[in-house]
Amino acid sequence: MLFIELGSQVNGQVKRAVFDVLKMHVQVDGLVFPVLDILFGLYINYIYRHSLGSNSSKIGWLQGYFASLVMATGGGCTISLIRGEPIGILKSNEFWIIHSLAYWLMFATDLVYGVMRVLCNLPLVEYIFVVSDAYGRALTMVQYGVDGADVALGPGKWVAQFIFGVLGGAGGGFWLDSFQLAQPHWSFMTPQCLKCVSPDMKLSAVTTLLYMTLKYQWIPIDIAPGAEAQAYATLFLTAGLMYFTMMAKRQAAAAAVVVTKEKKDA
Repeated sequence: MLFIELGSQVNGQVKRAVFDVLKMHVQVDGLVFPVLDILFGLYINYIYRHSLGSNSSKIGWLQGYFASLVMATGGGCTISLIRGEPIGILKSNEFWIIHSLAYWLMFATDLVYGVMRVLCNLPLVEYIFVVSDAYGRALTMVQYGVDGADVALGPGKWVAQFIFGVLGGAGGGFWLDSFQLAQPHWSFMTPQCLKCVSPDMKLSAVTTLLYMTLKYQWIPIDIAPGAEAQAYATLFLTAGLMYFTMMAKRQAAAAAVVVTKEKKDA
């Protein structure tokens, strides 16, 4: 049987590319704020306000705060509720400080929102924020979703691991879509992802399968289960989200060109 050998040096570099970045932090009075968490807090609240458009002024403070929490943590919280475990964000004071401050900055003034809008339109800068989203999302999927199922349900529950992995990556979007949380008035409707699987859900599913393949050594390859497998899954999800971001920008630019042309023709 063919054995795929990448080499310990390559595997080590991949692992460091993920976990060394995750270790970057700012410490204030005994509180440790991971740099990626700060970037993600700003990014997710920017995405939420941007998705609201002109409706941002119609959203109540608590309403918007709850919706942004669902966007940021819906996947992990859904897994916790299904497994009957404490919700992870309740264990972290730092999370609440980062998310609350980022939400307040994004909605209290147009300045921070305007700065984020400029930054996200600069070449490559938005990808830095995408990395913060991808790294956190991937680790929720593989560490809490897949590996956490071994602790909660016992080893070898492959179906449950796959479900929790997908929920960890796409759970927030599922609830956002189901209850129309990006609208001023919420209402329940059949989630679009149940009618047509969203790109986020597809990417989450493929990433989960990749991690489970590496975890259980379903293919002969010299990637060790644990940190190395987690690192490869994280980089795969990151590349996928970057691709989706790039395609979304191209589609938006193409649509803008069409609108401009129609206005000129009119």
